[in-house]
Amino acid sequence: MELRHLRYFTAVAEEENVTRAAARLNVSQPPLSRQIRDLEEEIGVELLERHGKSVKLTEAGRVFLKKSRTVLSQADDAVKPAQAAAGSGNGELQIGYVPSLTVALLSRILYAFGKRAPAVRANLHDMTTADMIAAVREGQLDAAFVTRHPSDRIRGVQFETLQLFRVGVMVQHGHRFARQNSIGISDLLTEPFAVFSRKEYAIYHKWLRSLFRPRTRNMRLVEECDGGPSLIASVESGRGIAVCSEGHITLAGSRVVFIPFVPAPQPVEIGISYARRALASASTRQFIETARSFKSK
Repeated sequence: MELRHLRYFTAVAEEENVTRAAARLNVSQPPLSRQIRDLEEEIGVELLERHGKSVKLTEAGRVFLKKSRTVLSQADDAVKPAQAAAGSGNGELQIGYVPSLTVALLSRILYAFGKRAPAVRANLHDMTTADMIAAVREGQLDAAFVTRHPSDRIRGVQFETLQLFRVGVMVQHGHRFARQNSIGISDLLTEPFAVFSRKEYAIYHKWLRSLFRPRTRNMRLVEECDGGPSLIASVESGRGIAVCSEGHITLAGSRVVFIPFVPAPQPVEIGISYARRALASASTRQFIETARSFKSK
């Protein structure tokens, strides 16, 4: 039994007429009738009651038609991703991202990529930078939008910078620093700090230590947050101030105030990370090329 037998039988059953089925399939009538008889002989049951050129399904035929449609649908579902893979790489991409910093950039990239490769679906995964780098390295993600602080060295994967963000402090609107245009890092040491979780954001804490060295021990950490939204909420409620990049204002909007540091530390980089082996996929290459087109000048 081959798929063509199922297609022939389904057409005859739906048309209830061999002549119309032959025209629909673009085959001549005698071979079509012969294929249906071969199918019945193979499975050992009569599928059709014949009345000249007209036919009617037997009870066994009705059961077999339902299953045939399922098999043919599954075959079509297998063909479409394969065709997409032949034309534009894998049918699906696994993409990691840090929502608090990359969401605005990512939305524009996804829109452009959808226009360029409409047959390829991008599945998004909200992860920490450390987890994304590991997933890219191990092949679980095709690419990831990550942050790289000046002290970071991303090993084992490629990293391309797309945007640069100034570094500063995020404060509540009513805070005594809120009206300043800039601030020195040393001015913050008496303030309570809201920070990202040590467990999930080890890279962030490493960066903080590099910024405040040798005065890191003087920092008063009052709250650890599990992500950008909770960090912003902590600052907005007056629990503490937060050292961050200007990119967080994309998520916070006017809820808080961002004040850049003077003298300015090296900016935080937002970029795309990928493993070299991932470039074997045409869709991954297209996605990376699309991301590069949004690189800040």
